Amino acid sequence: MEDPDNLNEHAMFDSLIKAPILSGLSRPDLARLVPSVAERCYAKGKTIFTAGSDASTLYLLVEGEVEVESRTGRQVIKDGYFGEEAILDYKSYFYQAKACSEKTRVLTFDGAESTNMVEGYPPLEKEFSYSLFRFEANSERIAAQPKRDRKSAQYIQRKERKTFLGWSLAFLVPLILYFLPLLNGISSDARIFISIFAATILMWVFKLVPDYVAGLLTVLVVLMLGVTPSSVILSGFQSSSFFMAMSIFVLSAVVVSSGLIYRVLLIFLRYTPPSKFLYNLVMTITGLLITPIMPSANGRIGLTTPLLSDMIRSLGYKPKGIEATRLAISTFFGVSLFSATFLTAKSINFVLFGMLPAQSQSGFQWFNWLLAASVAGIVSLILLVVMSALFFRSDEKPSCSSRHIDDQLRILGKLSQLEWGALAGIALLIIGIITTSIHKIQPAWI
Repeated sequence: MEDPDNLNEHAMFDSLIKAPILSGLSRPDLARLVPSVAERCYAKGKTIFTAGSDASTLYLLVEGEVEVESRTGRQVIKDGYFGEEAILDYKSYFYQAKACSEKTRVLTFDGAESTNMVEGYPPLEKEFSYSLFRFEANSERIAAQPKRDRKSAQYIQRKERKTFLGWSLAFLVPLILYFLPLLNGISSDARIFISIFAATILMWVFKLVPDYVAGLLTVLVVLMLGVTPSSVILSGFQSSSFFMAMSIFVLSAVVVSSGLIYRVLLIFLRYTPPSKFLYNLVMTITGLLITPIMPSANGRIGLTTPLLSDMIRSLGYKPKGIEATRLAISTFFGVSLFSATFLTAKSINFVLFGMLPAQSQSGFQWFNWLLAASVAGIVSLILLVVMSALFFRSDEKPSCSSRHIDDQLRILGKLSQLEWGALAGIALLIIGIITTSIHKIQPAWI
């Protein structure tokens, strides 16, 4: 029978590190899998799953043997993985798997997390598809098997209708504005610009294209139609504010790809006492720490969303429960509430900074900007904590696994060269900006 309690605490970590299917993943991606991985033992003759049962788990054989029975016959596997249907998103298993040795030890991977892993590393999908032919040789029969519907038909229809409406308005509204009698009193170039700007806003509102595509399209159309001289349109790309924003984006890319933020979150969790208040505060502070080094709220949300999912799973919260919602709100406000507090927190801040007179810009560099906006930031943080405590009350208690966190930190290992580079870049930026009055170098060039 299944006996998960007699397993060596470190055996799972060692097996996960050596798993052949995970060799292409980075250390941070591998560490993120830990909360969704479990280790199980099966006695001889125990059925692991049957043909037609829900394909929700992928298995990696670590020790022992497993007998697989399909339409093509019986096979005994001594290593590798089985249950590929879960990672390929099929609804049910094609065959039956049964332990056939005295002790069979396997790693189990949650199907949804495994699917996300495949999407992040495409070669795995091909590998698992080929592997499935070991047990089910008829490719037509495999192709005919139904897959899970991750998105309902109603959702897809709503999205298609929204996209159709968005493109229709993006084409019609600019024409209406251009020929609107109320705008006859202004020049033709001004009417053209208003029309182009309206189309750009509609593309942003309906998310028809990535944000930067809509912005670049506006610049390109204005240049092609000769609405204003190119020296005026492109002047912003040679300003110090543009170079500073671009450099911050480059630094944020290094921080994200290095896994440094994920390591910091794990350390916070490891040494934070078990408290719902403190866990929510940790997520808010995590967002606060990311805010000054990533000038995009959407980018910060994208970065913290996997961390939020990991934390909800690690703490044992119900996915749509009160505490999970509270944690999500703490995370969201952590990455968005302080956008105006830091100069480097949002692109629009650089625009506002560039609009200041030259003599005022020297008085509102990074540190002075922070001091001026700190009062509003502190008041907002206090209000967030108080309102969160008042509106989100429940008896749900966190059950954080310190062993999982230790395993994740062990997988990450020592600081990598990328992480050291990210730390050095952040330190150089902060120290250089704070000491601008001494070395007289503009922050954009730092």
